[in-house]
Amino acid sequence: MPVVAGRPLPPEVAAALTSAPGGSSRSGGRRGHDVAGALVNQTVDKLDACPGDQAVDRLALVAVAVSEAVDAATWWIGVATRTDASLRPVRVVANREPGAVGAHSDCCLGEDQSFALDSYPSLDQAARGGWFATAWSEEEPSDPQEQGSLAASGCRQLAAAGARRGDEQWLVAVCADEWTRPLAAVGPALRALVAQALSDAG
Repeated sequence: MPVVAGRPLPPEVAAALTSAPGGSSRSGGRRGHDVAGALVNQTVDKLDACPGDQAVDRLALVAVAVSEAVDAATWWIGVATRTDASLRPVRVVANREPGAVGAHSDCCLGEDQSFALDSYPSLDQAARGGWFATAWSEEEPSDPQEQGSLAASGCRQLAAAGARRGDEQWLVAVCADEWTRPLAAVGPALRALVAQALSDAG
C-alpha cells in the first residue's frame, strides 16, 4: 500500500493512484506514474491540514495543486446528484488574464451553466469515480462532443477526475492552453487526490 506523508493512504485512494481503473489517455507509462506520485505526496499534507472542510473547498485545494503543477489555464469543479443527471459547475477559476492566447475568462464553463452528463461520456465516466485526459486534434475525434467543447473554450487539453460522495457525484476538471504541460501524466494523481479530498470532507 502506498505511504504518503508518513501514513498509509485510505484503500480507495491507494487504488486510485496505483491502478487508476477507468482512466484513459493517449500517453502514460512510468514517467506519468512518477509525476502522479510526486503530486500526491505534495498535496496530501495540505488536505490533512483542513479535515472537515466543505467538499468544494477541499477539491479546490486539489485543483489548485494540479493546476500549478502543469501551469493550467483554467480549472473547474462540478457536482451532480443521483436524482439529477445534470452536472452543475460550482467553482470556475481562470489562471490566465482574459485575452491570453488559447485561454478565456469563461474557458470550458461558467458557474451555474449546467449540462447533461450523458452528453459527454468521458466526463460522465470520470464523475462516477474515474479519470480521463483528452487533447485537441484536427483528426477524427473519438468524442466529438468533448472535442467541440475544447475548441469552443480555447482549451487544448482537458483532464478530469471525480468520485461519489453519498448521493453526489463530484468532478474536478483542469483545462490547458498552449503553455500548459501535458495533462495525461497527472490523471492518476488527480483521481487519487479527489478521492482523498472527499473522504475527509465535512
